Amino acid sequence: MKESELIRRLKEGETQRLQNNQMIGSLMSEVNKTQELVAGMVKVIRRLPDYDEIINKVAAEYQASLKDQENETNTDKLDLGDD
Repeated sequence: MKESELIRRLKEGETQRLQNNQMIGSLMSEVNKTQELVAGMVKVIRRLPDYDEIINKVAAEYQASLKDQENETNTDKLDLGDD
């Protein structure tokens, strides 16, 4: 392989690494902005009337759904009879 071809490939690799680093930086910036937005939304939601009551209700519903899933899993097991 010629020296000029090696130099060209090296420069292409450097260019691609630079582009990748810029893309990663841009993505990290967007993630940070999204985190800030979500944190602000959560602060607003926590100030809504009846927030604590609703959270307790949702938590109870979630626990009930976990119990239902556990019961379904237990009934789905194959009965092989007594050993």
